[in-house]
Amino acid sequence: MAYDDAGAGAAPEEQTLSWRVRRASHNALLALLVLIFQVVLALAVYIYHGPPYGILVFLFLFVALLPFYGTYRYVLSEEGLEVFGPLYYARYEWKQFDHWLLYEEDVRLHLKDRPRTQVVVLFAPGRVTRVLTYVQRHLPGVSPDERRL
Repeated sequence: MAYDDAGAGAAPEEQTLSWRVRRASHNALLALLVLIFQVVLALAVYIYHGPPYGILVFLFLFVALLPFYGTYRYVLSEEGLEVFGPLYYARYEWKQFDHWLLYEEDVRLHLKDRPRTQVVVLFAPGRVTRVLTYVQRHLPGVSPDERRL
């Protein structure tokens, strides 16, 4: 897990907050169990249905689990935020969000005019306070009782 802050010497209002994180490296035991499950399942299909199907199952599971294994980079700026992921890029303006909620090691930003299930998750282990402080400058909060899921 690596962190890099651009604009660290700038005034707090102009600072860009940026970090990289990989969920799999944050929970190594779970990552190992998922990898073992993936290999065992692919081997079982390989044994019972042949090599092409075993390889396809392994590749399918790898692509499906790419968000878990891949590295994400988050960049928060005065204009909005950017999320760079494996095979994924999204840019949001602050005005697109309704409010935020805090959950363990991430801040969840709820999009306006969308069902409550449409959120952008800012996964920030060890850095939640800094991210939350930055987000609070741009988004309205909710009541203190509703901030934590």
